[in-house]
Amino acid sequence: MKRNDLLIQLKGYQLVKKDEKSMGYYDYADYVNKIFDLVIADKIVSNYSEIYTQIKNKDIKELNLEEVVAYFTYIQRGERFCDGHISVFLDNGIFARLFERYLQLC
Repeated sequence: MKRNDLLIQLKGYQLVKKDEKSMGYYDYADYVNKIFDLVIADKIVSNYSEIYTQIKNKDIKELNLEEVVAYFTYIQRGERFCDGHISVFLDNGIFARLFERYLQLC
């Protein structure tokens, strides 16, 4: 396994740049996308942004299943508007804690 492959697996992503002038893009580990697929699947939470606003300061241990799915939806959809949005939640540990809470609820 190459060093970069190991780092992306441990960190969950890597910033890929073609050259020093490009902004680059984020390449996420397969497990990140698989977690989104598992959690969100076909559980559509159309008002995820509204729910996120209400729960963003709530302790993750207190979230119910709908709130966890809404939070994951917020994280995933945010990447469409801001490159690296998911990486913030990987770095601060919220992604892992949310997934742990999801597993507790299922």
